[in-house]
Amino acid sequence: MEMWQRWSVLSTYVRFYQWAGFLPYRLDDGKVNPFLAVALVKCLLIATNVALIVHGRECILYHCEWLGRAVDVIKLLAIIMTEVVMTIELFRTISSVCGFWRLIYRAHAQLQSHGMVDHRRLNRSIRRYWISLVCILVYVLISEMYNYYVTNSIQTKMFAMYFYGLRVILLLKEQQLLYPSIMLNFYLRASSDLLEHHVRLLRYANILKSARYLKFLTGRIRTLKMLHSDLFLASVELNAACGWTYLIIYYKNFIKILSNSYWVVFWVVNGQSEHAISVSVGNEYNDSEL
Repeated sequence: MEMWQRWSVLSTYVRFYQWAGFLPYRLDDGKVNPFLAVALVKCLLIATNVALIVHGRECILYHCEWLGRAVDVIKLLAIIMTEVVMTIELFRTISSVCGFWRLIYRAHAQLQSHGMVDHRRLNRSIRRYWISLVCILVYVLISEMYNYYVTNSIQTKMFAMYFYGLRVILLLKEQQLLYPSIMLNFYLRASSDLLEHHVRLLRYANILKSARYLKFLTGRIRTLKMLHSDLFLASVELNAACGWTYLIIYYKNFIKILSNSYWVVFWVVNGQSEHAISVSVGNEYNDSEL
């Protein structure tokens, strides 16, 4: 039986991102599973989407001014590069991803064997993650539908249609990378709090001169020190697994901020302050009044 099938931390996470095409391998041993087909279909759909954007660029991207066209082309190139890097890293970092989750699972097992896992706090962290993910997806869907139906520009509607899927895929990838960080942070905080608590108890045990209790606490503290070592190694594996993907996503978001900043100035100069405000608060459509 795979690790994720018997561990609540990974069960829902793995199933969801397998069907989303972001996890085409087993976390136990890194072997490719049947969900590779889902990942390949996702990559094919992304490539088709990008090809359609490039083919119909005159109807989708801004084309009335060379600088505006350059801004939109750079944004599109940043998205393409992000998708390519994410696809490469998906298969290049298999060993690091599996190594990270093995170490996290071992840390969980060590805490569980000594009855030191706060299941209520753990379940609350997992629940908050999924609630946040659903809220973000609902917000994006509602905002995209609103922007699609309130505009009178066919070009803006085309932009919304062809970029919505790419935006959701990048959003899901960001959320997929966020979850391991949340779990690592949970176990680091849990082990740190437990270590601090046991050190305080050790001081009282020294005062009471209880050799048996001292031996018990010493064993617990030794376990927590080994746990910290595993969690440090897990952080190294996480950096190796997600470092380049994080970097390219940050680069893409930086390009998006610069692009939106350009369009805010563009629409203010052209006397359309309301549209500039909509761009500044997150609207990606820059030609809704053309």
